[in-house]
Amino acid sequence: MGTRGVWSLDNIENKYPQDDWVSFDSIYVDGKVSKPNAGWIGGGSQPKLDKIAFDTDTRTNYGYNWQWSSPSSFYGRGVWASGTAGATHGYFSGGSNSAGWPYIQFHSFMTKLVYSTGVPLTSPSNSISSPRTYMAAASADTAGYLLGGSVYPGSPGSNMPYDNTNDTKLSIVDKITNSTDTCARVPAADLPSAQTKKAMAASAATPSFAYMSGGITPIVSTTARFTYSTETVTQTPSANNLTARSYHTASSDGSTNFYWHSGGITNKTIANATPSVNYMTSSTEKTVMSTDTTTAIPANGEGYGASRATTGNSTHAYSFGGGTPYGTGASADKMTYSTETKAANPSLNLQASSAPTDISPVKGLSSSSPTGYTESWADGTEYYTGNDGIWFGCGFDSSPRSAGGTAVDKMDFSSETMSQSTTASDIINGSQGSSSNTKGYFFNGLYGSPGTQVSWIHKYDYASDSMEKLSTYTPNASWRGTTWDSSTASYMNCDSYNAIYKLNYGNDTTSQIPSFGSGGAGTAGVSNIAGGYGLNVGGSTSYWWGNNTTSYTSKLTYSTETASTLPSASYYSGGAAGQMETLGSPTAGYFAYGYIPSYRSDLNKINYSTDTFESLTSFVNHGWGPPWGGNIYPWNAPKTRPYCNDNRGGTGNQTQGYLAGGVAGDEPYYAGSWIDKVTYSTDTLSSLPGASSGWNPSDVPGPLKYLRGYGAASVAESNRLSPPLATPTGLFGPPFNTVYKGGGYQYPASAPGEYTSSIHKFNMDMETYFPNVASLVQGRRWLAGASNINSGYFAGGSQGDWGPNLTSIEKITYSNDTSNVVPGQIQTSNTGRGMAIGSGSAMYFIGGLSSSNINKMPYSTETCAWLANMSMNRYEAMTWGNQTDGYMGGGHPYPALSTNQKVAYATDTLSTPSTYLIYWQKGASTNSTATNGYIIGGEDSSPSTGPGYFSSTAKWVFSNETTSLIPSGNLPYASNVGTTGGTPTYGWYFEGGQSPYQQEARATHKMSYSTDTWQSKGIANESWWSQGRYYAAAVNSAQNGNNPGGGPVLI
Repeated sequence: MGTRGVWSLDNIENKYPQDDWVSFDSIYVDGKVSKPNAGWIGGGSQPKLDKIAFDTDTRTNYGYNWQWSSPSSFYGRGVWASGTAGATHGYFSGGSNSAGWPYIQFHSFMTKLVYSTGVPLTSPSNSISSPRTYMAAASADTAGYLLGGSVYPGSPGSNMPYDNTNDTKLSIVDKITNSTDTCARVPAADLPSAQTKKAMAASAATPSFAYMSGGITPIVSTTARFTYSTETVTQTPSANNLTARSYHTASSDGSTNFYWHSGGITNKTIANATPSVNYMTSSTEKTVMSTDTTTAIPANGEGYGASRATTGNSTHAYSFGGGTPYGTGASADKMTYSTETKAANPSLNLQASSAPTDISPVKGLSSSSPTGYTESWADGTEYYTGNDGIWFGCGFDSSPRSAGGTAVDKMDFSSETMSQSTTASDIINGSQGSSSNTKGYFFNGLYGSPGTQVSWIHKYDYASDSMEKLSTYTPNASWRGTTWDSSTASYMNCDSYNAIYKLNYGNDTTSQIPSFGSGGAGTAGVSNIAGGYGLNVGGSTSYWWGNNTTSYTSKLTYSTETASTLPSASYYSGGAAGQMETLGSPTAGYFAYGYIPSYRSDLNKINYSTDTFESLTSFVNHGWGPPWGGNIYPWNAPKTRPYCNDNRGGTGNQTQGYLAGGVAGDEPYYAGSWIDKVTYSTDTLSSLPGASSGWNPSDVPGPLKYLRGYGAASVAESNRLSPPLATPTGLFGPPFNTVYKGGGYQYPASAPGEYTSSIHKFNMDMETYFPNVASLVQGRRWLAGASNINSGYFAGGSQGDWGPNLTSIEKITYSNDTSNVVPGQIQTSNTGRGMAIGSGSAMYFIGGLSSSNINKMPYSTETCAWLANMSMNRYEAMTWGNQTDGYMGGGHPYPALSTNQKVAYATDTLSTPSTYLIYWQKGASTNSTATNGYIIGGEDSSPSTGPGYFSSTAKWVFSNETTSLIPSGNLPYASNVGTTGGTPTYGWYFEGGQSPYQQEARATHKMSYSTDTWQSKGIANESWWSQGRYYAAAVNSAQNGNNPGGGPVLI
């Protein structure tokens, strides 16, 4: 029966004994963080900071009054700064200040505003790529973009941004990464032409792209689109403003419309009060996203104004301050998108200010943002689902024992490649790592050179790749030490103070746990998280752990926070051990190296099920380094050296562990960057290919050099359990994992006129066919299909090659595999060889034999009516689209061929994209995601090159309406009139060939959208599938970007 859906109690009673059920605790969803429903207005000619609460229309003034010259406290740099916003914090960037023209200074400062505190934070180390102002800004959930700008101050009334005849407008595009508080120029994203260079332009954003419009000089009305996924700019002439303007503002409802507000209408500087209304406009214009068309609306608000700030959410926009013909403004007005009206809102009036800056996490964006984690539906517990681990403090200087580093290095366990993730604020070595489900913690360590023991705790966020130093401390400064993980806390043994402390994941607070005892110096620890305990092994009874080493193993039980000795678990056959490195699988702990009483190369294992040790193998001597007893200079003299077995760092996943960094025990100037791997299933040891065996940093390939040096600490998350998928049926589940194929030509002929009524089902997770799950009331071929999330519709078609044609529409309900005829009838008789496409709310039936008609059937009524005519007849054509627009292209007769048209679902209007298909083709098949369409195979209809067939796949990018062949996207054979289906991550192609007589007409292929490559899944051998299936239609829920929720489907 499957593990998703809605069932009666009788169904459930049957499902439990069959183990066909998923418990409530096994359901997981994508984590989200709620954004504040507010905006912030700051800077300007009167630099203060105000918060505007959109749900209550109230204003809170934070009272800051930043001075012009203080980079540590001033955040907006006065006037014409730009604001971008993430989910939890935003940035005021760039801008200018002065005591009056011409003493103007431009700035590159970035000031971070944390929403929860309202405190602006400026770091001199964080800045945009160059000082400038007048930038357009765009925000996505993970990054912000600063587009264009200028560095010419101008003078009152001057033509800006020109210095005599020199154009000072910039084409620079900077990207601010919200997780790291860093900004970098994106050279490939530079604005491509003089028409797209922008200064004093306005911009507004959606979750996937932004528009920017206007600017000077000369003053323009041009509009361009910036697409986040490709980081490219394209001109959109049809969306140009009706009024050329500058110093204006913009807003967006996030899904339907952009709005452009007031501004200046001359080439002159009009930031402040201007004696003439002829310099300004009070107009508001609207650009409809689906059609890229701009119209004027009557909302004029507070009248004439320029250099204002506009913030808002998906329902309202709020505008503040600015220069007017009558003085510097303080007024606020509010626009309601649903009625497209503006009204004054005196309760929100600010101190009179010109050119302030706005930021808001919900301006054109959703009210929540993904956290990067998976959450338990039952208790909200978060899990990190990435497959990687990190090391911290892996660096060296002229005194490597006391130096450490700031680098945080990350290994992707899937590819076994290393990169530098981020940096910390402190130079550390010899700290100890532990992990929660979502965060890594590094305790204590040696700071700087010559090395001071500290009690700091650094926390790393796996999803955002960011590091912060907590205000929480361990009570005693120390270095090295041991850590253990439970499901709710980490425990840390302060090596030099023989005390164990606990850090709670919920609030990052620490406390001593006396009942765990002293811990000992130089011990090693592993955690059996599922079993609820940690093991503390070896070490010394004195601070100098090389003396009085022991072989004891203690068990630390988390639930009672008590310690006990395990007599059966003495380490190394009763021998003493200290200063070992550890790894952990879900079933065992691994102990590497150690000092007994000299440095060792052993690898030993303790099985959690028996609490006994076994000896496995020895590490390889990598054999390279400076002369024995030599200093770090010169970087030469290869010589066989001891193993790098002191102060290494270990991390891993549930199947393998990795050890890296460290020094060669008794030789302080020898360090290694190679990485050793332990495969848990076989208990075997290997060295990663490409790991360095050299000492000179210039010899080290790639970022592995960061692992060289003393005291490499790591986060050990090896045996922390990952969340399962919600059910065994896969991420999306029924009906999103299921394709239904109906009708078609079947060989040998199955009915008069060679058509069939059968409906087969294909489960994309199981990669399995289920025959004859339902039937069409009227068998047909050359039919069309479209789908919403719950149902698929088979429409039109014919019962012969050229007729008779059918106008009926039949529905397959995904939840119960039942079919029925719906009330609607296509309002044209020429339905054979027609097309269909579906939005979230309606199906569009397009063309057919000698037809240009488009019929629309809303799913809510299942009735059909004529909508519009295409510019030409089309049949045997293709359709593709997402949830905002549908495209129809190619086919017969001339001049259809390589042309296409677009229907905007929001307005049901037609337009003709300027992009042509790559080939003159008919009979191709298509798949679509939310971002791209795929045109697969087809027949060559060009009079110069046809007839023939294609094996290629072309990708159509919805954001900029461009198309190109996918180099790796060829099918293994030329194909025509196949059927398709897919999920948001994979596409499928079924049955197509050059004729139904071909064996290939029974083949199935799968495309990964992440790599745009096809994988052949073979030819079905079942007797019911051995007949070629041609001219059929296929439907499934994820067609055309239908969104199944982006995560596990909840029961």
